[in-house]
Formats: sequence, C-alpha cells, structure tokens
Amino acid sequence: MLVQGIPASVEVECGDHHACARLPGATFCWGYNQGGQLGNGTMTNSFLPLRVAGTQSFTTLSAAGWNTCGSDTDGSWWCWGKNSSGEIGDGTRTNRTTPVRVVLPAPVRSLRPGGTRTCALLTDGTVWCWGSGERGQIGNGMLGEGVPPSRVTALSNIVELAVGGYFACALSDRADISCWGWNDQGQCGDGTVVDRPLPVRVQW
Repeated sequence: MLVQGIPASVEVECGDHHACARLPGATFCWGYNQGGQLGNGTMTNSFLPLRVAGTQSFTTLSAAGWNTCGSDTDGSWWCWGKNSSGEIGDGTRTNRTTPVRVVLPAPVRSLRPGGTRTCALLTDGTVWCWGSGERGQIGNGMLGEGVPPSRVTALSNIVELAVGGYFACALSDRADISCWGWNDQGQCGDGTVVDRPLPVRVQW
C-alpha cells in the first residue's frame, strides 16, 4: 500500500513502531509516538505522515527503537524521541518531541541509535556513546543510566560502526573489530559470555 501524503522520498528509516521518510526540504514520520519519535511536537500516534519540525536541511536519517536522528548540512546531528535513559544526548532525561542538537567534539561521520542508547562515529575516527549503560554498552567502563556523550575507551582510527540493542562493534582502519556491551550470548566475539563495559577485540 502506498504511504499517503509522501511524494518522491529519497530515504526511509524505521524504528520499532514508527517510520520516517526524508524528502527534499522536509522529513515526515508516522506511527507510534509515545516517546515523541515522530518529531512534530506531540506524543500523539499518527496513522499518516506528519512533518518533523525544523527539518528543511536534513541530509540523512537514522532511526531505531523510539528515537530518530537526522544530520544537517553543517555536519551536526539532531535527535528526537524517547529520552528516559539520556539516549537523545542533550544532557537531560526528558523526552524530546522536536529535534534537539547532539553536542559532540567533532563532526559526525555516522550516528546509530540503538535500544536505550546512541553511538556516533566522528570524523576524527573516535566513537562516542550516550544513554543507558547498564550492560556496558557505553564502552567507557562505567555502568548506569543517563550517561552523557562519552568517548568509547581505547578506540581510534575507526572507519565503520554497528550498533545492536545492547552492544556495539567498530571496525578500524587495520581491519580489526572491537565490540562492547551485553555479551550473554557471546555477541562480543571474545570467546566469553561476560558483559564487556570496555571494547574487546573479536577473536578469529
């Protein structure tokens, strides 16, 4: 079935129960909105696409869980939606129904929401995460909720980032992979089932 109210879109992203489409000059979202992930200033669900506030210059989108993020033409990233664990990255734990800017020390190459936290690969090759870290998924050795943007320890020269629900992995320019976070099924690839609050190298 054709989504109503969306002409030719250039990008589509889906979270757990919502979807967003980027058009030239605007972004629209629809679906579940109890965290504000539709970005239109309300927490009311919508069966039809609604325009995200202030998105005229977004160049790419990223969505997961109850959150959505978009990059601006100047390399900044803006996020909105559920923020009870600090996953928006604005230093609060207040849900955001319109986009707010994520403040990071360098421009962002890619940003990946995931579960109750978000991670970003910066242009300087470092990785930063924020939000919920109860399984070590922030990657700085600390556990807890509401963690502000923090650099993932001992990672540099990273060229690609992948984020799961409670763990993440990064590929370096040396072609090695490091992972951190929840490891109950061995998802960090280090041969153990012990949670990893710091990155460990995947063992081949």
